Amino acid sequence: MPLYIPPSLRILLLTLLTSRRTEQAQTVQNIHSNYTINGQFTFPGLEIGSESEWNVLLSGPEPAPLGFQYIQDMLLDDPQWSWQNYTDSLVSLADDENPRNITADDFAAMSQYFSNRGKVLMYHGMADGLIPTGSSTYFYESVAREFAGHSSIFKTIFQTRRCLYEFTIAGFQ
Repeated sequence: MPLYIPPSLRILLLTLLTSRRTEQAQTVQNIHSNYTINGQFTFPGLEIGSESEWNVLLSGPEPAPLGFQYIQDMLLDDPQWSWQNYTDSLVSLADDENPRNITADDFAAMSQYFSNRGKVLMYHGMADGLIPTGSSTYFYESVAREFAGHSSIFKTIFQTRRCLYEFTIAGFQ
């Protein structure tokens, strides 16, 4: 029985194998690779199978506003800021300032929610071409790591009540 290769993966493989332009192959590899700064993980790459949505964020002469409007409107509060002025230092600035407290790291609030029998069911499509599936996995693992390192009450609540679930769904956008 021949191996089934989904059309999006077939196109990707053909592009990589037949492309005379190594820049194109490198671009595809970069899109699928994790974003790192000075060798340190910063954000996950897009999954193989997400190619059908790449036209939303990755086509055209400039990045989609979904990415740089956060920097304009929240981080720098400068609607005139141009994406051409991006530097990796903006990631550190966002981590340090956490504008409008949007980072999902209020573990004390989560522990209170979980201790009251709250549950979080997360799902993420592996074909999502807008938000990498790995970002949900990173969040899940961060919460699990945080609760595993805390006092026994938090650890017990997290482990015995199974309050956080993550489901990744192949082919789902």
